[in-house]
Amino acid sequence: MSISVPNMEYRLEVIDGLMRPFFDGMEPGLNELMWELLLPFTWSAAVMLGEIKRVESEGLYGWGFESPEARITCTPETLTLEDKRERDGEPLRVELPFEEAVLLLERWLFECAWREQQAREQAARARAHS
Repeated sequence: MSISVPNMEYRLEVIDGLMRPFFDGMEPGLNELMWELLLPFTWSAAVMLGEIKRVESEGLYGWGFESPEARITCTPETLTLEDKRERDGEPLRVELPFEEAVLLLERWLFECAWREQQAREQAARARAHS
């Protein structure tokens, strides 16, 4: 199954202690595939955003990254996520227009940094009250 994602709105849920984005209307397998791009760590969001922006700023044709679960390919036109896991039927694939991918990762980076800061403040308050 291949999908272009026209609406980048998501809600956050915590699963196994990690912040995860959920795109309403997207099947669970595709949401899980998006998690390969949107890891819940500030540093990973910053690095991924930086690498995507290098395609634009340095005129690179593109790049690819593979994990055991997914392949991420970035070109000046699109960011593509492909599921490498065995599934019934057609492999899962998400294509994001380049500009949409940049906006999504900028928002995700902000979300990660904000949540990280909230956790630090909560820990500091807990230490102050103990």
